[in-house]
Amino acid sequence: HFQKMSTNDDWFQTAIDDYELKNIPFESFSRKKKKIGRDGFGDIYSVICESIPSIPEVIALKGVSVGDEDNEDNDQYYLVIEFADEGDLRGYLTKKKGNLKWEEKLNLAIQITEGITYIHNEHNIAHRDL
Repeated sequence: HFQKMSTNDDWFQTAIDDYELKNIPFESFSRKKKKIGRDGFGDIYSVICESIPSIPEVIALKGVSVGDEDNEDNDQYYLVIEFADEGDLRGYLTKKKGNLKWEEKLNLAIQITEGITYIHNEHNIAHRDL
C-alpha cells in the first residue's frame, strides 16, 4: 500500500492523512535538544514536549513533525517517539543476559508481535529496524 512519494511534503501529508499520525507542531518542542544517537536515516535527538498524546498499543509512537530551528528555509521531517530512558530492547537483553526466565521471554515475544501486528494492520506502517 506504500506508494512512491515525489517529495518529503507528500510523505508528511500521507503520514497524517492515511496512517492517522498526529501532526505535532515543531514549535511545541523544547529548544533544549540533546543528540543521543544516529541511525540509517539521520541523527536522533532528545527533546521535551508534554502535550503529546500516545497510541496505547505502541507506546513510543507519538506522531510526526516538520521544522528546523536553525534554518527556516530548510525544514526537516521528524518521527516523534517517546524517549526510553531505560534504553532499547537490545540494551535490556544485554543487561539481563542469562537471567531472563522463559515466562519473561515469552511475554517479550508476545508484546513485540502484538505491537508489530498493530502498526502493520491498523496503521499500515512497516518497521525497518527490526
